[in-house]
Amino acid sequence: MGIEVHVVTTDAIERMTSGALHQGAVARVRPFRYRDLTELPGIVAAQDRTPIIVMLDGIEDPQNLGAVLRSADGAGVAAVIVPSRRTSPVTAAVARSSAGAVDTVPVIQVANLTTTLQAPVTGCTASMVTRREFTLKRRLTARQSSLLARKGRDSAGS
Repeated sequence: MGIEVHVVTTDAIERMTSGALHQGAVARVRPFRYRDLTELPGIVAAQDRTPIIVMLDGIEDPQNLGAVLRSADGAGVAAVIVPSRRTSPVTAAVARSSAGAVDTVPVIQVANLTTTLQAPVTGCTASMVTRREFTLKRRLTARQSSLLARKGRDSAGS
């Protein structure tokens, strides 16, 4: 699978990018594909350690979403779950600010975070850590929360 390269004029690049910043290069890529919640058990099973799944709510700024994805990638997060409403879609701006993490961290889009938290996921038990309970010195907005999924073990103490 090679990459086809075309040398074109600056005017052609300007037309392709509709005036967006381009630094003299343009790539045509497939649209971003959100993962489905039904894929979560496979994502969890592929982890070689206790997986961490992060759930975000209300991240409307694309650069903030990209920064969260970049941090999640660095922390080894297995997946990020976002709602379909009141959250920035994954756009070129998100991809840029994520520094490539958008291609390595699965982003799962769901209709409702509360329903998702209550739904059983095969092979996982979960505990939720809200901002109020989060004691580490991290900067979180009041709408963010994280879901810690533990494969094959009840987090209530088994």
